[in-house]
This record gives sequence, structure tokens and C-alpha cells, in this order.
Amino acid sequence: MNGMQARMPNLLRWLADRQPDVVGLQELKTSKRLPLRRFEDVGYYVAVDDNVALLSLRPIQDIAQPTADGRTVAGTIDGIRIVNTYAPNGFRAKTPRHDKKIEWLVDFAHVVTSQNAIADHLLLMGDFNVARHPMDVWAPENYRGRNLFTDAERTAFESVIANNALVDVLRDHHDGPGLYTWFNYAHQAFTRNRGWRLDYIFSDVELAARVEYAIVDVEERAREKTSDHAPIWIDLG
Repeated sequence: MNGMQARMPNLLRWLADRQPDVVGLQELKTSKRLPLRRFEDVGYYVAVDDNVALLSLRPIQDIAQPTADGRTVAGTIDGIRIVNTYAPNGFRAKTPRHDKKIEWLVDFAHVVTSQNAIADHLLLMGDFNVARHPMDVWAPENYRGRNLFTDAERTAFESVIANNALVDVLRDHHDGPGLYTWFNYAHQAFTRNRGWRLDYIFSDVELAARVEYAIVDVEERAREKTSDHAPIWIDLG
């Protein structure tokens, strides 16, 4: 979820309704304005960096901010190393900002490897601002070569996944097109299902085998004053 300050009532309602054990929040702008007490009051432990937060109903151990740029927070919960990140947007292909995004993703592959060594299992979640495959974009022929869907950033993103032998948990349970997590506010994109899959949950192979289901919470995205990202969540058996 992003834009959290404006959407705190929605977030607290969602937490009460869904009662997730662990939550990853992205695009917070700065943790200095994050009302941590609001989460603690409803039973969550909190680990933060400037742009991300990790909430858990169980204690979070070995908390770290491994990218040193405010974009990643990690912690161990019940033997699972959980890494929550918000990758740079890039804004426009073939610009210095886009080049830095690609460099960030390449470097992040090594960050994930270092986190993978800390606990028996790894779960990586976040807004990566990259669509992995053509079926992750509502009209790939219109967007190929543009930011979020360039070959260079997709290749860099794949290095994060392949170098750490990770499973794309949501795709592991839904192998067809039309599965999106981000919808532009304009042009009735959500009601027309014209979206992008930019948000992901990855895990190691053994942990992925325990996942009973994985969904995009489109019901939440349909609400008023919601984020333009739909939450994704999984159930570990």
C-alpha cells in the first residue's frame, strides 16, 4: 500500500478485517511521519525505514535496513527472513534516473543474497516497479520499451529472482493473464482491468510449497480513497 498518511483509516480497517500476521508497506515517503503507535495499539510490532515498514503480530528479530537508502527493511519472524522493499520508479526510459534504477536492481540481487543467509527461509515482498512478463501488462504492445517494462530493467529484476532461486508465489498460483496489482486512477483503469503487476511476493522453494493460496485483494482496491495499488497476500500452511 502507498500514500499511507492519507489512507490510514482504510489501512486500519483492512488490518482489522483481514488480520494478517505480517504486512509490508511501501512508498511511505518518510518514517518520521509514520504514526507507529497506531499500529502498536492494534497489536503489531513495527520495523521501519524511510519508505517502507514491516508490521508483525509476532516479534521481529534482527531488524536491518540493508540498502541504506530508505527503501528496504528486513527482519526475522518465526525463522523466516522477511525483506520488504520499494524499488525506484525510474520515471522514463533512457534517462539517468532510469539507469540508476537498473543499477539499483542489480545491486539489490546481492542484498537479497546476504539476507538469504541469515535464516532458514526467505520471503521477499515489495513494489518493484517492474512488470516481469508481457501478461503482467494490460496492453504490452503499447508499453514495450517504456519505463516499468524495458528489457534492461526486466533483466536486472530477473537477476534478483534467479540469483536467489526464488519462486514468484502469486504467479505460482495463477498462471494466466489479467492479474494486476497497480491501476492508474485515470481512464477507469481499475473497472476496465487495465493494470500492471508491479508488486510481488517471492520465497525460497521450500517455503513456496507451504503456500495454500495467494491473491490480489481487488476488493480493497475497489473502495473509495484507496491506494492505486491493490494489496497482495498469501497464506502459509
